[in-house]
Amino acid sequence: MNKKFAAVEDIKKLGRYLKGLLEFSEELEKIGSLEQAAHECEARIEKLKQEEAVAKASASVAIEHNESLFEQAAQKIEEANMKCDQIIAKAQSDADMLVGKAKADAEAMVHGAQAKKAAIELEVQNMRGLKAALEVEIQESQAKVEAFKKELSVMKEKLGV
Repeated sequence: MNKKFAAVEDIKKLGRYLKGLLEFSEELEKIGSLEQAAHECEARIEKLKQEEAVAKASASVAIEHNESLFEQAAQKIEEANMKCDQIIAKAQSDADMLVGKAKADAEAMVHGAQAKKAAIELEVQNMRGLKAALEVEIQESQAKVEAFKKELSVMKEKLGV
């Protein structure tokens, strides 16, 4: 039985060796898993760096585009302000011209009306003078008519009529 005991001892030794090898293989498996995880993390970090670079490039393009749009908008606003200033200046000029013309027309109308008034007043004065002259002439004519009536009456008496 010595051989059997020795075989059992050898099997036990082998079991202890195998147990150690199993534990060692488990540790190697854990190390492999950690290394795999490290590689996966590195790959993920690299991918994130690439995504960051793409995002930065996109952001840079977007910023440049927005700056361009802002510049264009500022230019359009400036052009619109200049156009508004021109329109306002033209409207003010037109309004000033119209007001000036209206004033000139009004002054001309006032002068014309004043001239007509003066002419009418002169005509009225002339008519009053003519009326006074006609009234004097009428009075003189009436006096003559009265004188003729008296003379006629005297003549009728003399004639007996």
